[in-house]
Amino acid sequence: FILAVDDSMESILDWYKEEGMIFKGGSGAGLNLSRIRSSKELLSSGGNASGPVSFMRGADASAGTIKSGGATRRAAKMVVLDVDHPDVEDFIATKVKEEEK
Repeated sequence: FILAVDDSMESILDWYKEEGMIFKGGSGAGLNLSRIRSSKELLSSGGNASGPVSFMRGADASAGTIKSGGATRRAAKMVVLDVDHPDVEDFIATKVKEEEK
């Protein structure tokens, strides 16, 4: 399944729920996080945005917890970020670090 997420907490939480149900059914999911604002951007309420990498980490932890279709294997997941996104270098570094595990 290919999912979409917008730059709002409601959309991000909907993504987590939808993806969890997909994993429960034994399928995998892919997603482009480029619509989520950069961690370098300020929020109107003060502070910095979380950025796509932090949400990717949360979703990855969820995929590792939910065994696909009740089996022993981890749910299949693919996450991408556009090359011109301000957080792309952090994104790549995080993906490389995860692959080294």
